[in-house]
Amino acid sequence: MLFNSLTFAVFFIIVLTLYNALSKYYKLQNYLLLIASYIFYGCWNWKFLFLISFSIIFDYFAAVFIDSEKLPAKRKLFLALSILVNLGLLGFFKYYNFFTQSFVTLLQNIGLSSNFDTLNILLPIGISFYTFHSLNYVIDVYRGKIKPANSIFEYALFVSFFPQLVAGPILRAADLLPQFQKPRVVSRYDYNLGFWLIIWGLFKKIVIADNCAIIADAIFKKGAVAGGGDIIIGTLLFTFQIYCDFSGYSDMAIGLGRLMGFKIDINFNLPYLARNISEFWQRWHISLSTWLRDYLYIPLGGNRNGNHNTYCNLMITMLLGGLWHGANWTFVIWGGYHGLALVGHRIAENKIRVWAPIGVVATFCLVSFGWLIFRAESFAHLKEMMSVISNGFLIKRAYPGINELLFYIVFLIVFQVIQYKKKNLYFIAETGNFKIFFYSLIVIFIFLSGNFTAHQFIYFQF
Repeated sequence: MLFNSLTFAVFFIIVLTLYNALSKYYKLQNYLLLIASYIFYGCWNWKFLFLISFSIIFDYFAAVFIDSEKLPAKRKLFLALSILVNLGLLGFFKYYNFFTQSFVTLLQNIGLSSNFDTLNILLPIGISFYTFHSLNYVIDVYRGKIKPANSIFEYALFVSFFPQLVAGPILRAADLLPQFQKPRVVSRYDYNLGFWLIIWGLFKKIVIADNCAIIADAIFKKGAVAGGGDIIIGTLLFTFQIYCDFSGYSDMAIGLGRLMGFKIDINFNLPYLARNISEFWQRWHISLSTWLRDYLYIPLGGNRNGNHNTYCNLMITMLLGGLWHGANWTFVIWGGYHGLALVGHRIAENKIRVWAPIGVVATFCLVSFGWLIFRAESFAHLKEMMSVISNGFLIKRAYPGINELLFYIVFLIVFQVIQYKKKNLYFIAETGNFKIFFYSLIVIFIFLSGNFTAHQFIYFQF
């Protein structure tokens, strides 16, 4: 059930209508949302409901035991069990075949044979996201930052809350659980902002991302006829595709929550206007980057104990962050690439001063090349594309519709520069009558150029 589908629109209208009808009974609203979330997730594959339910039950009681136990050794034991179960499930479903195949290939390269076989494993959608939700909950209970949820139903709603279930943002229990524990008041501004975020996210997804995908997929397809110029065009289009696809989903998720009175923090803050790679990661997929910072980088030692340890911690964090994105060595390489870039920035930040516009352009180019690594289907595919680029920038193909697409990309850039200058992502929702004109313009763009084939969101595969 995709956000950009008619089925979801009908589903959400029904849920919102019932939700508003229960406005005086917030606990009944919670039960409604839990049922709706399970229906939403079950539409992908009803068998996945057993797995997410097992995770919910296990982690709920693990947190209860951690909170009630006084002996530090037992508290650590319950925490370790929760981490082991969560990462074990994620590792089996997402990485078993990847590591098995990699091990078999390694043995073959040194002249040995192996009887290890891969399995026909179906990746549960959203498992990377709800696993991180569960981990941050249990870890924060262990650290004493939060108390366990009031009931297993409340915790189940936190993990399965449908707007952010399958592709984030990765929400903290400390932020969302309290909102389930009291009535939600939806103001006129909430409705206004929620509607804006939904149509803006839809514009980014079906007007820009899905139309970029048509051209980028054709260029990156194995065996496609392409010159170095084509690869560069494909890389730039994929750069906007992945941003508009993922940030579009996040915008819609935040907007859907806002219509029901939930306040969810932004997940993207104009990342392509970042002046350096460190700032980029403060603006891109904010919920993941802060999760990695708080639950991996800082526990590893963060920037304590000298520069050498700081650089090692950065590399470990980014390598594992890359692997989180998918079971492919290209994601690990992409993570390592960003790790090296972050280390380089730390070394140079107090020695080199760069004019801000040059920093923005340089960072955009650095990030765009990273997306070429990210987009490659394998290391061999990456080498092939790099070889094509090294042979020159010849463009071998024509791209119908690219001029119209470039218009929308330029429109996006101009609008986001205005957001940057105003230091307010939501300024358009606060502009009085002008917002009606602007909302109407975006809706016209959607109907004129939207790709209505309901393409899946990129991050669903992670």
